[in-house]
Amino acid sequence: RDERRLNQQKEKIKCILHYIQKQSLRSFSCLSQRQVAFSRRIVNDQSCSSFSSSSSLDINVIILNDGKIEDYDPDGLTWQADFANEMIGGGVLSSGCLQEEIRFSISPELLVSLLLAEKLDDRETLLMEGSERFCAYEGYASSFRFCGDWEEARRKCMRRREKQEGEERFDGGGKTGEGGVGGQEGGGKRAGREEKTTITAMDATFFGRRDFARQFS
Repeated sequence: RDERRLNQQKEKIKCILHYIQKQSLRSFSCLSQRQVAFSRRIVNDQSCSSFSSSSSLDINVIILNDGKIEDYDPDGLTWQADFANEMIGGGVLSSGCLQEEIRFSISPELLVSLLLAEKLDDRETLLMEGSERFCAYEGYASSFRFCGDWEEARRKCMRRREKQEGEERFDGGGKTGEGGVGGQEGGGKRAGREEKTTITAMDATFFGRRDFARQFS
């Protein structure tokens, strides 16, 4: 068990070292334009009651049952959930390696929040805007592994997807390279583009097994 925890910590350190290396290759003008914002948000009793009774809510929701939260990025402007520990970051700097710890490891800019945020109250969230993902990874908990640069991994994935879709169009009688992913779109605009992700960190209220049903009342 201790060896597995040690391996987790090694892999998280690799993520942080990769972040430092990649940032060291960027120009000062590029780094000076980077901005990551952190803000605490709180919901009061009145806001909760008005939200639950509102008849004007118009929210389109898409639920996916596959893939990772941080991998779903159709337009580069995602809003992600961090199912956080009440102490932001959880065990990212120790032996933790679950959803929150992994998210902070692959985007080390989020580690700044550990210095800024106190313990989250039940109705508080931490909004983190503008972070960039630097690392690709695989696995979860004891199987977590750093897998190199995220931009490079994404470009490889897109090239494989372009090739596959191009072959499918060719087999179907179409011509490759005409619009869609196989044409000039695809990875051209995305390659090297810096993500501008918004993450909301929220600590779930613990009800326990005996009070499980109370959360729905």
